[in-house]
Amino acid sequence: MAVMAVARVLAAEEIDLAALAGEDWYVLYMTGEKAGYAVNRLSVADSGHVTFEEEAHFRITAGSIPQDMSIFSRRVYHPDGQLVLVEQKVEDAGGTSLFEGRVEDGQFVLRSDVGTNQSEEVMDQPEETLLDAIKGIRLLRDEPSIGDELPFVRFEPMFKQTISSGVARVINIENRFLD
Repeated sequence: MAVMAVARVLAAEEIDLAALAGEDWYVLYMTGEKAGYAVNRLSVADSGHVTFEEEAHFRITAGSIPQDMSIFSRRVYHPDGQLVLVEQKVEDAGGTSLFEGRVEDGQFVLRSDVGTNQSEEVMDQPEETLLDAIKGIRLLRDEPSIGDELPFVRFEPMFKQTISSGVARVINIENRFLD
């Protein structure tokens, strides 16, 4: 039923995914300090599948030692809005961790490669849908106001679970024009 509901919501809202396609760049802040940058990319294939990529590069301080970190994720959604693939690569001082979750024969299979540990786990289909992925893009392109909040549902492969209590909040707005 969730798949049909998403398809109905997409149709009812008449979301123009082609208009949302492209990339958006952001500055990342942690504890009030500029820590790095991120870029999000949305594309729509001829098949109707939607790909949402997120890439973030930042520096954190752990135990008074600055460390560079990067996270790349790619999510693919079926034309009905259901999540069908999530890939994530995390690079930090500890090395590179890879995660891949995909729908296989009606089940969600998550494969992890962390250090020397490899695992595979079959789990319930994540609740995340295409609507969750495009909420942020829609908020930013609809001229948000400081204080606007955006609740979201997101499957995090590193934690092997859906985070359903996330909230993104607009705390500042700045437009920059290059060249």
